[in-house]
Amino acid sequence: AHLESTDVTVRVGDKFPLFLYNSESEHIDDITYVVDNASICVVEDNYVKALSNGTTKVRVIYKEQEYICIVRVG
Repeated sequence: AHLESTDVTVRVGDKFPLFLYNSESEHIDDITYVVDNASICVVEDNYVKALSNGTTKVRVIYKEQEYICIVRVG
């Protein structure tokens, strides 16, 4: 599996999709999102929304595997 994005820079208020794909490039639905600093961004319906300036990690967990996307807001 692989993440759509692993390092993203956005502005406050921006949204971007963060999907996990299988080897056939299909979305994997049974995933959990964990945001290290929820004051910087949140995840809603597979989209990351930037809330305030800073840098954090969004961890996507699937079958005990962790995939990380660094989110930079500024």
